[in-house]
Amino acid sequence: MAVVASRRWSRFWYGVLPQYENIGGETFADGSLVKTSNGVTAGFGVARVAFESVDKVNVGPSD
Repeated sequence: MAVVASRRWSRFWYGVLPQYENIGGETFADGSLVKTSNGVTAGFGVARVAFESVDKVNVGPSD
């Protein structure tokens, strides 16, 4: 399962990604290369907005 959260501040986007994985019950779970049946992964990212349109579109609340 993965959960992603992102937010824009000024000209930068920031995001985080925590993820949990469990391969218990898979056909390869008992293979010689598998050391554990579960794991946790996390990531962080930053992106800079290089260009923006001068014209903006007003968007109302979603239904």
